[in-house]
Amino acid sequence: MRRYKSEYIAERLKLDDKQKAEFTPVYEQMDIEIGRLNHEMRQLERNIRKNGESVTETEYEKAAEAQFEMRAKEASIERTYFPKFKKILTPRQLYELKNAERDFNRNLMDKHRRTRGNKH
Repeated sequence: MRRYKSEYIAERLKLDDKQKAEFTPVYEQMDIEIGRLNHEMRQLERNIRKNGESVTETEYEKAAEAQFEMRAKEASIERTYFPKFKKILTPRQLYELKNAERDFNRNLMDKHRRTRGNKH
């Protein structure tokens, strides 16, 4: 999936071969780091759902704080990678990167919904 995502983004940004060769490993490494954070967040959310009514206000508060911390960490990771992307991408491509990521995620969710809809 990670390879598919970086291919989609590279195509969307119209990267040349040199840019693509430089961009892909850097982007995939950033995606791995962000993926770890998202995995932690999903685990936290599963634990809250699993405990249902027995979740205390303190546990909800800690979970909410963790959500905000995870978003801050994600932003920090992206800030760390920004100078690396800046060396590879044109200013326009750099600007379009977030749009390409959003489009990828939107397309993925649309496909998932269509697939789920066909199973019922």
